[in-house]
Parts: sequence; structure tokens; C-alpha cells
Amino acid sequence: MGRAPEPVTGGAALRRSLVLVCTIVAVLSGALPGASAAPAASAVPPPGEPSTAIVEPGVEAELAADGQVDLIVELDPGLGTDPAGRAARVRSAIGDEVSGAPVEVLDTALPRATVTTDADGVRRLADAEGVRRLVPNRRHRPLLTTSAAAVQAPTLWSGGVTGAGQVVAVLDSGVDATHPFLAGRVVDEACFSGGGGVPGAQGLCPGPGGRWAFGPGAAAPCTGVAMCEHGTHVAGIVAGAGGPASAASGVAPGASILAVQVFSRVTDPDDCGGPAVTPCLIAFDADLLEAFEWLYLARLTSRPTLVAANLSLGGPSLGDCSADPLRPGIDALSAVGVAVVAATGNWGSKTRIGSPACIPSAIAVGAYDESTRSVPSFSVSGPGLDLLAPGVAITSSVPGGGFRSISGTSMAAPHVSGAIALLGEVRGPLPPGMALLQLQRGGRPVTDPADRRTTPLVQLATTLAGLTPFGSVDVARGGPGSVSVSGWVIDPDTAAPVGVHVYVDGRFAGAQTAGGSRPDVGVAYPGYGAGHGFSVVVPAVGGTRQVCVYGINTGPGVNALVACRSVVVR
Repeated sequence: MGRAPEPVTGGAALRRSLVLVCTIVAVLSGALPGASAAPAASAVPPPGEPSTAIVEPGVEAELAADGQVDLIVELDPGLGTDPAGRAARVRSAIGDEVSGAPVEVLDTALPRATVTTDADGVRRLADAEGVRRLVPNRRHRPLLTTSAAAVQAPTLWSGGVTGAGQVVAVLDSGVDATHPFLAGRVVDEACFSGGGGVPGAQGLCPGPGGRWAFGPGAAAPCTGVAMCEHGTHVAGIVAGAGGPASAASGVAPGASILAVQVFSRVTDPDDCGGPAVTPCLIAFDADLLEAFEWLYLARLTSRPTLVAANLSLGGPSLGDCSADPLRPGIDALSAVGVAVVAATGNWGSKTRIGSPACIPSAIAVGAYDESTRSVPSFSVSGPGLDLLAPGVAITSSVPGGGFRSISGTSMAAPHVSGAIALLGEVRGPLPPGMALLQLQRGGRPVTDPADRRTTPLVQLATTLAGLTPFGSVDVARGGPGSVSVSGWVIDPDTAAPVGVHVYVDGRFAGAQTAGGSRPDVGVAYPGYGAGHGFSVVVPAVGGTRQVCVYGINTGPGVNALVACRSVVVR
């Protein structure tokens, strides 16, 4: 075995300008990588000729169950960008097909509207000129000792790192900005509620109609419905400070909160899960779509420090999460540097996580029980699960100045949002893919006994101590008097190419900067790009030789062995 090189260390309605609207349309139409949605097979084929629009499978399921469906109708961008004129054109395009049904035009850059109709209305809409996709207006529900210590946050606080200057958006049931635990931390508020006019859904925004509100008090927590405390509890986990011993601090007590109320009061027992739990809180896709665009504009304009958006809510996926109707909004936020952190769910499935956590650009977070040092049975997991964080018996703020202990993946997600705020203060602006990879590489592996899936538990001190390079030696081949090696190397602390050193039988033989194009690596590690490949030829004498490749560290950390291979040199 060759010796390793010496360690190296280093030092009202939404108001948009035409330019911003065109930017958002480009992003949400798929102009950015990963922003497009794959077509799905039509679920409600009309009589005669096939429909011209995509009809998602969830539409058919709701029609079969209820005889009608609450729809989001997506129309062609060619209807224009002027909100007032476009609204009339949207109503005209839809109104003829669903005569008598109320049509609510959503305030989004891409033309969208909501309507409730039956199977005949669905068929007519699917054939209407300008309609390109019909999706159900899905329902998302809130997903429900100091836990900050479990993710090693106090180690960072002792060094003065508290998330200062970073903003985390909490899209939830509202936040009590007057709570002492959150005093001075809520920097702005907004509200999107009512489900786009879904029958039986009451908008909870202050002011006439309850559909939209902006500014102080807009995201005040609701009252009179179970889970109205949810948003205040989540916000406290992110950035609370000055609480009792059982909740001394959130993960990033120096960070700020942008509170966004996205829930509606619903009185339909079928939506709520039975008469005993009616009325209930539901977050509709329609309101989330509008909230995502408002946050996108906030990120581009007045809040360059918006680093994360927390979604402690969840509902059913449509099967193919790459075509999820919420994906364009989440992709757009991720593309401008906002990490969208979502709870996986509490229904115990170990095969599929719900929406929006299942969307590829979202960071999906499951729960960890610190008392048993294991994954609780309620925590949903499956392909796409990214991280674990504390989610059992978490004490945090509730409206009115009090505190309460609650469990759920809802409590796990804000631990990750707070962790990203701490990373942002130390490392500067990070693409969400880089932030996720750093948390994964620095995390402690935990295996869920139910499905044997191993997932990193967030460990902040380990992450910020400096991460070592990693990669792969794909080819090692001996030639006449030489050895050729190729592969890739990434240092999680930087997106820039790093050096590789090649040793033959323990002696330094050559070096190169790993900056070659590797599109497969860029896909596997989003945020780091594709420029991390290397291909080196070094001299060697004949015989069987051991060739070792090291990644040269940048910033905190040490050089790391990538791999060793035995080759025969002619």
C-alpha cells in the first residue's frame, strides 16, 4: 500500500414587471434543466378522437369516487402575460366548456385556472383549444428535550454561527409573530388560501374573500381548527430563541422567517378523513403554486438571502413525480438557490414518499427518534428519501406564547431548513444540490429496520469540520512503460475542479486537475456541475504495480484516497 500524501488544508394580486413574468414563464415552461414535466397518459379518454390535452390519472380517480373533480386547468402560455387581459381570455376558453361552473383564474405566470366539473366537463376541457393539461387540485395535510443538539447545532452556536443574515420561508398554517420565541424574526408575511375557489374551502387570509394577503399580519395563525398551531411550531424549530430548557433554541436562532400561510378551512368529511376530524386544514395545489411564484420573485428582488423554503405538509403523488404539477415551481426556486425542504409523510409507507417531497429537486426529510436511536415506524421512506432529522417529541412554540411537544416528519423538515441557514452563513450561497450533498456526506448513517434503507442523519459539526474529496477510478490500465487512470473526483466544499495525485507503488507519479466533462456526474450530484473528470497517463516500470489516486482537498478537510488498483505494466 502506497503512502498517502500529506494532508492539505485551506483557508393584493401579485404585481410583476413584464421582464420578470417572461423570466418565470421561461423557467416554468422548462427553459431551465429539469423544469419540464414528462407527459402522462390521458386518464379520461373522450368519445371519438383522443384528447389534445394531458389528463392526469388522479382526475379519473376523483371522478370515480365523487362523480366530480376539482381541477387545475393549465393553458398554453400564448394566452399572454398581461394578467388582466389574460384572465378574460382564460375564462372565455374554459367557460364555454363548463357552463355554469365557477372559474377562478390563478395569479401565476403560466395561465392556470381552477374549476369543479364532472366527467363530461373533463372531456370537453381536454378537447378545448388552448388547454394543455388537466390535474386534480390535490389536498396536502400538515405532517406532524431540545432536538437541536441531536444535529450538533450547539457546536456551531459556540463558534458564533447562528444563521444570521439567512431567511427561511415557512409555508404552513401561519406563524404567531408575537410569540416571544420568535420575537423579531418574522421579517415578512403572505397568505394564499381558499384552494382557488374549491367548494367547501374557506380562505383564511385576512381581508375580503380570504384569498390573498401580504404584509404584517397576513400569515397570522388560523383559529378554531385542529393544527392551527402547526406553522408556529415549525417556525420555532427553524429559528426560535430564548425559550424554556425543553426548547431553548431552534436550529438557526439567528435566522429570519418569511411566514407564508397556505392552508384553507375545509368542511367536507371526505377531505378531512371523517366527521370526527371535520373541519380540518388543507393546503391545495392551487395555493402552493401561487406561493411558489411569490417566493421566486422575492428571491430575485428584495431577498437575496432566502436560502430555504420549508414544506411540512404532504399529500398523494400522481405516481410519476417527475411530472408532478408542483414540480415547475419547486424547480424554479431551486434554480435560483432556494432549497425546498419537504417532509416525507407520517403514514408509515416504506415504498413511496408523498408529494411534494417526491419531486426530484426537493430535499425529502424523514424522522429520527433520538430516544430509541432509530427511525420511527410512522416515518415514510422510499426512493428519493434524502436525509433524516429529529422528529419525535420535539418541543417548540405554539400560538399564544406557549410551548408543546409534537412528533412527525413535519418536525424533522425544519431541522434541515435551519441547518441550511447555518451552512449559508458559513459557506456563503450554496446551490441546493451542494447543500444537500454536504449534509449527506457529513451525516451519520442510520438504517431503518423496516426496509433496511440507510439514510444520513444531519450532523452539522461534522459537516462544517470540512468534507474530504470523493470519487471513482473507472479505468486503470497498464501499457508499455506507463499506467493510464481515469475517473472523477469532487470535493463537497466547492463546485470547482480539484486536483488528483497519482502514486505508483507508493511513489508520486503525476498530477492533474479533475476538470474534464462528466455529464453523468453532474446528473448524480446536482449543483456541482459536470466538470470533475480526469484522465492521467504516468510512467511506470514493467511488472505488477499498485496505482493509487488521491483527491486533493480544498478548504477544511484532508486529502482523500479515491481508490487503488493493481495493473500489469509491459
